[in-house]
Amino acid sequence: MPTIRLLCCLFMVACSGLCAQAQDNNIPSTPESVALVDLLSDTQADRRAVRSFYSMSFDSRSFDRLAEIDADAKRRLEATDFAALDQQGRI
Repeated sequence: MPTIRLLCCLFMVACSGLCAQAQDNNIPSTPESVALVDLLSDTQADRRAVRSFYSMSFDSRSFDRLAEIDADAKRRLEATDFAALDQQGRI
């Protein structure tokens, strides 16, 4: 029985190390990639805020605000230097 516990503990430690390593590989390494991650998270947060603010999903003001958010995100995305992105940023 102690052998099984030891094996389980070793397995859990090995898995946590692999998960941490995989997460480190997903961290953007260039300022442009970091800015792109920020753009995406800001846009998602803005869209969630609009959806939660307006009580009716078909409200024309909601559609107008979502269109503004999308247009701003598109403008900022088009201004991004794709060549300066690392592999994670390009994905």
